[in-house]
Amino acid sequence: MRRLAAWLVSRRGAEVALGLVLLATVRSIGEFFRLGGGAGATTTAEQAFYLEAAFAAGCAALLVLALLMLGRSGWATLVAGAALVALIAWKAGAAT
Repeated sequence: MRRLAAWLVSRRGAEVALGLVLLATVRSIGEFFRLGGGAGATTTAEQAFYLEAAFAAGCAALLVLALLMLGRSGWATLVAGAALVALIAWKAGAAT
């Protein structure tokens, strides 16, 4: 367990966490286009949800990147994990 905790607060763990947040961003943008979004199309509420999620994930990715560049790998991993949990909870709340 101690080895996992040491890896999570390392730079490599923070980079993996940043990659996961970027993956969530790309997935949300892809879902928007899968639902028929694009230039000139009327945006539905469901499409707007995915655009909002992509914007939130992108902002979280920028924050994680800034923390990573400042050398705060532990904080970057923590923020990325919190962002992913928040995005999953947001999606689960919208599904009900």
